[in-house]
Amino acid sequence: MERKNQWVEQYLHLITTNQEDWSTMLPLATLVHNNAKNGTMGFAPNNLLIGREPPVTPEQAKGANNPLAEQRVTQLRQWRILATHTLNNTTKKAAPTEAKWNVNQKVWLEAKNLALPYGTVKLAPRHYGPFKITKVLSPVTYQLELPI
Repeated sequence: MERKNQWVEQYLHLITTNQEDWSTMLPLATLVHNNAKNGTMGFAPNNLLIGREPPVTPEQAKGANNPLAEQRVTQLRQWRILATHTLNNTTKKAAPTEAKWNVNQKVWLEAKNLALPYGTVKLAPRHYGPFKITKVLSPVTYQLELPI
């Protein structure tokens, strides 16, 4: 296990040397890691999980003539586009257009994301207030008059 951790650490070190595009290199490192044969089993993880080693470069993938696989990829791409359109349309419909509260109304502030000096979160108050709304910044954002 220690050798495996060193090996993974080396891969991560290679990826993080270039801080600008490390996220594009991570899938490649994962692919190389999963295509490498395990010394104990003698098989690569990809061979055991999916029954083959996926190609590392587009040139390696050329020549694979599988109409059923191409049809499935096309179908999945169409479903992905459809899902994206559906999510975008749902988001547009669900977005609030009018503010729920008005200036000078009093509201409670949820303490969920406040960094307060309590020893334990379990005993801390869940809400603070009521506070007066001084300004409506957007349909979901308000400026409150907080005590000093």
